[in-house]
Amino acid sequence: MSALVGDFTNAGEMLLDPFMGIGSEVVGAITAEGPRLGLGVELKKEYFAQAVDNVKKALDHLSILTVKQLLQLVKAHGLKAPAKLRDELVKQ
Repeated sequence: MSALVGDFTNAGEMLLDPFMGIGSEVVGAITAEGPRLGLGVELKKEYFAQAVDNVKKALDHLSILTVKQLLQLVKAHGLKAPAKLRDELVKQ
C-alpha cells in the first residue's frame, strides 16, 4: 500500500480516507518513503479498533528519523502530535 500511496501523493501531504476500514491506506501513508500524514474516518467500532492497532504496529516499526519527519509534518499542518510519537523521541 505504501507504494500505491507514494504514486498518488507527495511527501508531506495529508491522505484522507473517509472509509478507513482497517486502516491500510493510513498505514501506507505513514510508512511511505517521504512520509505523509494519514487521517481516517470509520463508523464501525470493530474496524476502527483494528485500524488503530495497525497504525500502532506501523509506528513501532518506524525509524527515529522517520518519526522526526512525521512530527515535523504534524506541526506543519497545525496538528497536535500524538503521544506515541512524542514518547518515541524521548526514548531515543
